[in-house]
Amino acid sequence: MNAMNVIKTYLEALESHDWSYTYSEDQSAYKSGSKSRETLLELQKQIDPEFQIWNTVAPKAWQDGKY
Repeated sequence: MNAMNVIKTYLEALESHDWSYTYSEDQSAYKSGSKSRETLLELQKQIDPEFQIWNTVAPKAWQDGKY
């Protein structure tokens, strides 16, 4: 996979992430959101160390990897 595809995949994952999963009363939604966040943070460390792409998508409270 080339660099542009990796960035595209990362951006699509950010855009489809449930940023409010921590507020869910549904355990399966919480687990899914938590796993998604872990995956996003792994990708972020590799291709977005300054959270530049992340911060263009994440709501303000979740910018810079918070929550």
